[in-house]
Order: sequence, then structure tokens, then C-alpha cells
Amino acid sequence: NLDIDFTEENRQNCAKAAVPLLKAVDELTCFASSPDFASVPAKISTEAQKAQEPITLAGMSMIDGACHMLQAAKQLAVNPKDPSTYQLYSNHSKSVSDAMKKLVSSIK
Repeated sequence: NLDIDFTEENRQNCAKAAVPLLKAVDELTCFASSPDFASVPAKISTEAQKAQEPITLAGMSMIDGACHMLQAAKQLAVNPKDPSTYQLYSNHSKSVSDAMKKLVSSIK
């Protein structure tokens, strides 16, 4: 009602209604700030990094290809009859598909 009828009474009602929400946010902030939940930096050995590399590279390739695919899709929306843009979209789609296959084979 405050946005429709900005009166002092409605403002006070809104402030009263917000008190439990603000209290919950404060409690959650306090809980999350507890030292029990402080983050500890991950430690990973060089061997583990190398073992993960095929997976991370395939994942990055998949994300890059998907981003390029979206850019091509935007271009297609603007100019749907452009054959070169369709080809570009198709190429990026293939790169995403290839990256997914590589990711799956790397995980196996």
C-alpha cells in the first residue's frame, strides 16, 4: 500500500512489517560470519592440477563456444536470412558439441 498511498501511517506499517525480515537478515549475516564458516583456501597439488586439465579445458571450450553461439544467434535475430551467419552459428554449435564430447571422455 505504501507505493499507492504514501502516508505516514502506511510508512509506519511498512516499517513494522519489515522488522522480522531485517532481524532474520542480521541473524543470517551473523551466522555466516562465524569463524566456523570462514573459507579456507583450497590446496591442490601440481599432479592434481594436471589431472584436471583435460576437464577444465574442455569445460572452458564448451563455455566459449556457447558464448559465441549466442552472439551468432543474436546476429541471426537481426538478420535471419544471412547464410554466413547461419554458417557461423553452425560452426559454433559444432564446437560446443565437440567440447561436450571431449568433456565426457575426459571424465570417464
